[in-house]
Amino acid sequence: MPADIGRNGESITPYLFAGEKYLSCQQVEALLGVKYPALWKMKKRGALPYRKVGNRILFRYSDVENLVKGEGGVA
Repeated sequence: MPADIGRNGESITPYLFAGEKYLSCQQVEALLGVKYPALWKMKKRGALPYRKVGNRILFRYSDVENLVKGEGGVA
């Protein structure tokens, strides 16, 4: 998975927070090629850990990358 290209070819730039790369819901949807309901289910099952920063839900880039590689979302 290239670091900055989604499945539909759009550019995705991760947020930096506390020295780690994080992605928004929309960025994760683009990378995984899923809609929000599927992402919400992954969140709820614990397959994809998230962090709430203010009113934003962010996903650690490494967790998304592990999920894509088939290694599970928990790092």
